[in-house]
Amino acid sequence: MIPLKLKISRNRWWLLLVLLCGFNFVQADGNDSPDQRKLDTLKKEILQLKKKLNRFEGKRSGLVKSLQQVEIAMAGLETDIRKNREQVSTSKNQLHRLNQQRKQLKAKQKSQKKLIAEQISAHYKMGQEPYIKLLLSEEDPDKVSRLSRYYEYFNRARIQQIELYQADIVALQELETKIEAEQNLLSKKQQQLTQQHLSLAEQSKQRKTLLSKLNSQIKSGNKRLGTLDADQKRLETLLNTLAKTTADLAAAGLSKPFPTARGTLPWPTTGQITRRFGSTQKPSNLRWKGVTLASEEGSYVRSIYHGRVIFSGWLRGHGLLLVVEHNQHYLSIYAHNQSLLKEVGDWVTAGEWIATVGMSGGQEKPALYFEIRKDGNPLNPELWCSSDRRR
Repeated sequence: MIPLKLKISRNRWWLLLVLLCGFNFVQADGNDSPDQRKLDTLKKEILQLKKKLNRFEGKRSGLVKSLQQVEIAMAGLETDIRKNREQVSTSKNQLHRLNQQRKQLKAKQKSQKKLIAEQISAHYKMGQEPYIKLLLSEEDPDKVSRLSRYYEYFNRARIQQIELYQADIVALQELETKIEAEQNLLSKKQQQLTQQHLSLAEQSKQRKTLLSKLNSQIKSGNKRLGTLDADQKRLETLLNTLAKTTADLAAAGLSKPFPTARGTLPWPTTGQITRRFGSTQKPSNLRWKGVTLASEEGSYVRSIYHGRVIFSGWLRGHGLLLVVEHNQHYLSIYAHNQSLLKEVGDWVTAGEWIATVGMSGGQEKPALYFEIRKDGNPLNPELWCSSDRRR
């Protein structure tokens, strides 16, 4: 028997422990961790940088602004179309499963119906008289008992079959309702897809018109040179700002240093290299700080290594751009995407889908521009990635 005072003391102790644990859980689940605050700061810095770039450009062509709006709208449509396609595929698979269930239920009903009919027919042929005669007969009591149990079993089996049949009728009705709902959902999604494709085609026409006008504006060599130089400076400004803001961000969950993967990293997408690292950007003397991979539009872009997304947005000259920070101050950069699948702060693993190949940023053919950097200095991706670009 535990004394009352000891009971109360223990109860208070347990209550205190629970409260302390609860407090710790709240602290752990909160979004006020140092790393989260730094991430929030990064997002604010990126927003401020975008505003600064806009002010820096000053008399930025309205055509470029329109191109940005159209390409972002197209990226949104591409994302919606991809999601709807996945939902349509899921609905079709679900419909197939439901139709298979319906087929099985109908076959089962047919079998049950036949069995019930046979039982009713047998019962009709036997009639009730033999059972009454059996009960009134003066035959061996054991024999009467056995036959009596047989009749009872026969009746129970018949009732059970009827109940199963009725349950299957209800199940089939519910299944028919589900099939109808799934067919309606599939029809709705297919209509949405059709409308989205029409909207995308219209946006593509607008983009083509804008590109034609932009190319006319920078037709001369000097203007084109100035555009290339400005585009490169924009990227450098962005990367310098990101480097300062992310310097203290935690790089948790990394098992091996980035340099250990040199020569074995996967390429972000399949395709041929059309512009090599260090080659000249005509008509200027500027050199490419990454490589361009010609690939099929809409094909997936994969992260080359574990890391965290530190930029995801549109940048003039580079279109829809995504930057991933790896450990030891290495970065991988993916430009001219059709759509971006990750946001700032998202962790990614090697081979994970992060974007889709496109032509954003004013490109005329689908391709991915890809860089690797260390402390802001560009590195040749061909020395870091596997020699097999089919992976």
